[in-house]
Amino acid sequence: MLFRSTTEVINWSYHDCNVRLKAPIAISYKDDPELAMQLMVEAALATPRVLKDPAPVARLMSFGDNGINLECRIWINDPQQGINNVRSDLNLYMWRKFKEAGMTIPFQQHDVYIKNTPPQT
Repeated sequence: MLFRSTTEVINWSYHDCNVRLKAPIAISYKDDPELAMQLMVEAALATPRVLKDPAPVARLMSFGDNGINLECRIWINDPQQGINNVRSDLNLYMWRKFKEAGMTIPFQQHDVYIKNTPPQT
């Protein structure tokens, strides 16, 4: 069965070059998430090509197994110049800010418990 639609569709974003990027990062549970979020916004503002309006924001996304999961959200208006290079620059700025502030980025850890050991011969 074939349906024909006569409804007009308008793509309002066609001429808008603004693109939002997300940069997730995790911090240790021993670190202050509010300070980390402040540092993330500072790093975003220092990153070339990141727009000041709309302003960068940092969000606490979840409490993960290995740390507190945060996300920095930024806007650029020149995606034709590349997206991953901006994300890379932002990650480097966040890394530097975190390092200066003594923030730690956790890594996955596993504890192994040995309940029984074989008898020694």
